[in-house]
Amino acid sequence: MHDHRRRPVARARRGRASRGNQGPRLERREDGAGRDRAAVREVERAQADAVASGEAELGFTQISEILPVAGAELAGPLPPGIQIYTVFPAAVGAGAKDPGAAQAFIKALTAPAAAPVVRAKGMEPG
Repeated sequence: MHDHRRRPVARARRGRASRGNQGPRLERREDGAGRDRAAVREVERAQADAVASGEAELGFTQISEILPVAGAELAGPLPPGIQIYTVFPAAVGAGAKDPGAAQAFIKALTAPAAAPVVRAKGMEPG
């Protein structure tokens, strides 16, 4: 992890909220660097909410889940070696009542004009 991202991880005293695939993956990586496993713990709510409330000092989750939470600040994306991307496929169901409208909706979501909105919400257009 780059130094500017490692420092907040090392300084976090109240643990970090982790849930899903990313937290355990980071925990294993930090254990290899001599970090205390007890510093990483799961919370029952969204990581950004746990950070915003003060329950945790640092959380790892999808950027799109951090941006809308007041009191949670995005430190930045994780380095490529540990970053996990979620892909959202889209398809028109065989029984769609209006397949043309469904296809038009998918086309609008994937159009170049939608890319700035997708990025602003913390996602990567595909």
